[in-house]
Amino acid sequence: RIFTGTDDPDAAKTIYEFDASTLETVGTPLEGHTKGIVGLALSSGGALLASSSHDNTIKLWAFERTEYVNGRIQGAVQRIRSISYFTDGQQMISGFEDHTARRWDLNTGKEIEEWRDVCKDAEAVTVAVSRDGRWIITGYAELLS
Repeated sequence: RIFTGTDDPDAAKTIYEFDASTLETVGTPLEGHTKGIVGLALSSGGALLASSSHDNTIKLWAFERTEYVNGRIQGAVQRIRSISYFTDGQQMISGFEDHTARRWDLNTGKEIEEWRDVCKDAEAVTVAVSRDGRWIITGYAELLS
C-alpha cells in the first residue's frame, strides 16, 4: 500500500491509497483536512493512518473502514511539519514550525509533553521514534538564501 497527500494549496485536501504493485488507486479517498497535508504515518500494527495538515490538526483514520476515528489533537496551534507513532500505537510525536516537538496521547488527544527549541532556530521538519520508544529524533531544515 502507498498513501499520498499533498501540501499544494491548489490541490484537494485528500489522502489517496494506491496498490503498490499496480499503482492504481484503491478504496475511498480520505477527506477532512481544510488545508494542505504535510505528514502521513502508519501505525506499527497497520490499523491506523495518521495525517497532519497545515490546518493545525492531526487526524487518525481506521483506513480499513475509511472512517475518521479521532477529533482534532488538542493544543496544536502551530503548523505541524511531521508526525510519527510510538511503537505502542497509543502515542505520537509531532514536529512543529515553532521549533518544538510534542508527544500526544492518542486515546485522549491531549499533549503529554513538549520540548522547545529541539531544532536550533529552525522548523522541526522530521521526527521519528526509536523502536524501544526511548529516543526521539528530530531533524530541521536550514533556509539558504
